[in-house]
Amino acid sequence: METKSIKFNLLMNVILKASAFIFPLITLPYVARVLGVANNGKISFATSVISYFSLFSQLGIPTYGIRACARVRESPQKLKQTVTELVTINAIFAVIAYITLVVSIFTVPKFHEQSTLLMISSMRILLTLIGMEWFYQAIEQYQYITVRNLLFKFISLLLLFALVKKPEDYLLYCGINIFGVYGSYIVNLIHSRKFISKDKIERLNLRQHMKPIFTFFALSLAISIYTNMDTVMLGFIKGDVEVGYYNLATKIKDVLVAALTALGTVLLPRLSFYYSTGESQKLKKLLGKSMHFTALTTIPAVLFFNIISREAVLFLGGEQYLPSVACMRIVTLAILPISFANIACTQILAPMGRERYTMYSTIAGAFVNLVANSALIPQMGASGAALGTVIAEITVAIIQIYYARDFYLPLLRKKDFEKIAIGCFVATAALGLLNQVISPDVAIVKIAVEFGVFGIAYATALLLLKDSIAINIFDNIWDRLKKRK
Repeated sequence: METKSIKFNLLMNVILKASAFIFPLITLPYVARVLGVANNGKISFATSVISYFSLFSQLGIPTYGIRACARVRESPQKLKQTVTELVTINAIFAVIAYITLVVSIFTVPKFHEQSTLLMISSMRILLTLIGMEWFYQAIEQYQYITVRNLLFKFISLLLLFALVKKPEDYLLYCGINIFGVYGSYIVNLIHSRKFISKDKIERLNLRQHMKPIFTFFALSLAISIYTNMDTVMLGFIKGDVEVGYYNLATKIKDVLVAALTALGTVLLPRLSFYYSTGESQKLKKLLGKSMHFTALTTIPAVLFFNIISREAVLFLGGEQYLPSVACMRIVTLAILPISFANIACTQILAPMGRERYTMYSTIAGAFVNLVANSALIPQMGASGAALGTVIAEITVAIIQIYYARDFYLPLLRKKDFEKIAIGCFVATAALGLLNQVISPDVAIVKIAVEFGVFGIAYATALLLLKDSIAINIFDNIWDRLKKRK
């Protein structure tokens, strides 16, 4: 079976990851204004609820399926056998998930209120079953995955702006969103015939897959608890409006996390190679640069978005979302532990084959998040859910850094953080002076001006302090400008 180079696959994966936060940035201001706080809250609540039914239907197949199929991909008969067995398991649990969902809709009042929305959202269960995305990842068809994904997202974007015009269109928007994310899985089913043998299968052996599938399911469930349970609990305890406020704040946070942690995915293959070949000096040098770069970008990003949180909410959602400001200021703090834990998890533990420690930290984070949400949401609403997220992420970061401490702690250089702190102080002072002189009324104009001033002041301070990465970036930009001349 023909496969592309690792560099090409990495490029496709980076494009795919980038699209995951570019498209929401395009649609968020429009959807937030057209649908309103309550309807966006309803959609977010339904999506979070269905994520649990979808998780149960898939068990750990999305992760285990990649490994299982990759091992036999050179044998067409074994590959077909494995795919058929996994799809059969998925189908059995999908039926159970649908039955449970229908029963829940008739027995849980909150679900009954949103029965239509839940049933539309539940289409992801069926589409992920026939989509077999894990199969295409196993045979490294990243170009196909990326092109297909971008095409359907673009079509859904056109449908959104053409058809969703008023708050009552929230059901239509939900359907379009499902189409954009999961509709391409129909193409997967048709396209799979190209790769899967037509030979008959004599006997299915489902039992051999059950133990690893449930192991991966346990990890996925723990992750899902502290990524979706806050929205579900908020919906039950405080209602759709609070979910709408929380949803806007967390979407901003998620976009920033995706952008700021993208480096970890890019470095993983190189770090894995250095570890496998025993090149410890190169490994430590690259990790040191990664730590420095993460601190250099993450700390000022969190500070800046806390300062301009009001303008960001006004631009993305309008005045009706102003109660999201406090929530955004809290939840963006989670970016710090997430980014620094990403170094421990993706760049140290994963290349060393110590993924089990990631599972320990995730389970602990899920438990802490559940307890924190139970205590904070009834008193603080969306802000309580945001604070619970921050506490959970700090817990995860502490545990992951502890298990990676031998490599991690030597990376923490005091001088680098001192320069970053001074740079942040200078940039914040520059913003203070700017607001004394001029303060544009239009939110997007104010954000753009403040971003420019903050960025220039921060970069100038780092260059004057002779920060190595800042100087390296400046030299590269200067060299490219000279070449163009």
